[in-house]
Amino acid sequence: INDIGPALFGVVGRRVGSVDGFNYSPALVKAYDDGDVWTPSALDRFLTNPDHVRPGTGMPFMIKGTKNRAGVIAYLKTLHAKP
Repeated sequence: INDIGPALFGVVGRRVGSVDGFNYSPALVKAYDDGDVWTPSALDRFLTNPDHVRPGTGMPFMIKGTKNRAGVIAYLKTLHAKP
């Protein structure tokens, strides 16, 4: 499940870089160390231009368009963490 990226279940509200078993980039390890959290606004900024927000991240693409990002974030909010 943590292959190309970490599992996204429960990502909204989760601490950045905190999924066990995923090999995060140094950029996201630093975000974890800084205590950053994936809030909807943080996700919006990151998805707009991941490498600008977290230089050196492994995120391979950005999502153009405010409505597109809002739709993705709304979907991510439905993916609750597994017990």
